[in-house]
Amino acid sequence: MIVMALLGGTEEDGDASYLALVNELGASRVRRLFLGYLPDPAERARRLRLEISGRWPDDIVTLVVGTNSKEELQVLRSFGAFVCHQYGALSEFYSQHGIKHHDLMVSEGESVPDHVLNTVEAWSECYVRQMDRRRKRREQKKRTAA
Repeated sequence: MIVMALLGGTEEDGDASYLALVNELGASRVRRLFLGYLPDPAERARRLRLEISGRWPDDIVTLVVGTNSKEELQVLRSFGAFVCHQYGALSEFYSQHGIKHHDLMVSEGESVPDHVLNTVEAWSECYVRQMDRRRKRREQKKRTAA
């Protein structure tokens, strides 16, 4: 399973990203996970672990929206989620949590800079990166077994 964590933006941005993935991949291959209704960050982090720890095939994508705490972001990164930032004005969240060099910038808007991907392009990039991670793990296992 590919986990894409969508940070920043509005609820409408999250909906637009979800719909773009559903239109491209089909509803059966896209899961939307929103835990913003839970008031406690520790409970949201626990719930995230539960939801993304299962073994799903790589053609399934889970779009996590509404992440707004340090604990959630740590859980997502520790599980290998691909962090995608909504292009636009940065919220207070970013004063405490920086953007990493391997994170992606996404937007469903029409006129955006070249470094900003639409959600389907970001999913494609995540898929390629996931396959590369798998290849590297297999090679490392072969080296350690030899």
